[in-house]
Order: sequence, then C-alpha cells, then structure tokens
Amino acid sequence: LTMTSQVEATGKGGGKKKMTMMGLTGLYKGIDKDDGSNQMVEVYCTKKYCNFALTDSYWTTCSGNNGVGIIDGVTDISSIAMPLYCAGDDGGLIDVENPTATADFSLEVILGGILRRTSNGRLYYRIDMDMTM
Repeated sequence: LTMTSQVEATGKGGGKKKMTMMGLTGLYKGIDKDDGSNQMVEVYCTKKYCNFALTDSYWTTCSGNNGVGIIDGVTDISSIAMPLYCAGDDGGLIDVENPTATADFSLEVILGGILRRTSNGRLYYRIDMDMTM
C-alpha cells in the first residue's frame, strides 16, 4: 500500500473498492480494547505521503498519563513504526526528540471509513465526514 498506488478497501461480503491514499485524510476515533480509553487519529495525506497523529487519554505505556504518537512522511501504511511520547506526571510538555516507545501502527483500510491496525486488530472509525468512502 504505497502512496503511488491505490488502496483496495475490503467490505464484509468481500466486496472491494479502490481509492487513492489522499482519500484517507480525516479524523478517526477508536477505543483501546485493553483499558477502554478513547483514541483519536488525525490523518493528512498528500499525493506523496501521509502524516499521522495518535492521541490517547490513558496510555499504559505512559503510566496512565496522556500520550501522543506522531509520524510524518509515511509512504506505506502497511508498515508503520510510530514513535510514542508521554506527557509528564503534571500533564506538561512532551519531549518530541526522545520517544518513550515505538508502536506498530501498520494499517489496512476497510470499506465504510474504517482503519484497522494489523498488529492488534484495533479499529478506527472515520468521524469527520461522509462515511461512504
């Protein structure tokens, strides 16, 4: 799933639809199955790359504090290693030069405005626009 190719999204009945990577641009919401916290994913894609920002209200990685994952310049959504950054105990500034951890954020596209993480099956539903993709 590189930026120069189209993404093939799969539906429940096995139906498929092609879309460009730029069609992924949007805001997505998911639930962390491990702790029940809300996760938001902001995606911005151009013709050449995608940028991702992942926020979570309670990250185990961050000892229960807020955290953010940020990665820019992604050209293959099927292989993403996202750096994770934790807010301090006081909820303060995040040191973006020194990630706390790295998460496998590799994705596949499912019809209906859904992104699925291939490492853990977590689903992110598009919430910012038309859901028919």
